Amino acid sequence: KVSYPIDSKTFVDLGHGFFKDKNHVWTQGQLLERNIDPNTFEVVESSWKSFTKDKNHVWYGGEIMKNVNPNDCTVETINSCLEEGWQEPDRSDTIE
Repeated sequence: KVSYPIDSKTFVDLGHGFFKDKNHVWTQGQLLERNIDPNTFEVVESSWKSFTKDKNHVWYGGEIMKNVNPNDCTVETINSCLEEGWQEPDRSDTIE
């Protein structure tokens, strides 16, 4: 059950358990509030990997990838983005 009002006109199922409207992003029934821009949040997937991103961050495995520019991460560049961004994760910004 979602306790926040959902804007039904902008509500979208992004796949991989993510949903958004113009104000919020949810995964697995949980509202995500940390450093997420719902207007630019998206799931990017290739045939074997997926990650999420917005205008400010890229997340992989629920963790922010440091030193990765979201504008540079696409399906075509997924491997290089994840390789250059993989460091010891900052668990304070984990998406669960």
